[in-house]
Amino acid sequence: MRVSTPTWIKMASVALVLPLAAACGGNDQDQLESPPDAVLPQSATFGQPQSIPVGDGSMSLTVEPLRLETNSSSSDNEQVLIADVGATAEFGNPYIDPAQFHAYAPDGGELKRMDTPESFLANPLVRSDLGDPGEVTEGSVGFVVPAGLRVGRLDVVTPEATLSYTIVKQPVDPSATPTDSPD
Repeated sequence: MRVSTPTWIKMASVALVLPLAAACGGNDQDQLESPPDAVLPQSATFGQPQSIPVGDGSMSLTVEPLRLETNSSSSDNEQVLIADVGATAEFGNPYIDPAQFHAYAPDGGELKRMDTPESFLANPLVRSDLGDPGEVTEGSVGFVVPAGLRVGRLDVVTPEATLSYTIVKQPVDPSATPTDSPD
């Protein structure tokens, strides 16, 4: 025996399905396509080398896990987020520059890069042109972290690419952690 569905149920179903189909319909290519010149971030992992194009070449970049230190020479005893980086030329003439590094709070606010890193960092990163494959440069980039602010991510931005490092565990100040462990 066949049971007939009431007409009002059919009409209500169509009324619900049509707006959903219209919202999901259309050309999928149009919805997923980025502008041809868009630079989309790619995820990176601390301590792992990552190839990144820059200039007319490419370099292998390693960013060590971030750390915090207290700048006792400042009037506010500010915290400084430190990114220790190393770059190795892969091909062409890539370059590395502290201005390529940007640190952000979880809410998206950008942290200020240190104005005079040489006054605090032992080996501040300076702009370096890497002319020969295998040429290496290392250094540190510092960012001022206001009291109580957490760090959300670190980006390395070139005109050709963006590497984004998500901070899942907050960096710690090594001087604030005890070095003696109970036996």
